[in-house]
Amino acid sequence: MTKFEHRVETIKADRAQKLLDDTLGRLGEAGWELVCVEESYATLNLMLFFKRPLATTPA
Repeated sequence: MTKFEHRVETIKADRAQKLLDDTLGRLGEAGWELVCVEESYATLNLMLFFKRPLATTPA
């Protein structure tokens, strides 16, 4: 079974476009897959949830 590591990034919604492009590009190149985006109306933030397979070491 594949095991994953997870990561959460928070982005201010008022600056989302530039930061979103930069964040998705940088993390995508590092092997992270975006799995969910949540918007907080109270804080005006976007929370991006990522996962990527854990590196396996030979036994």
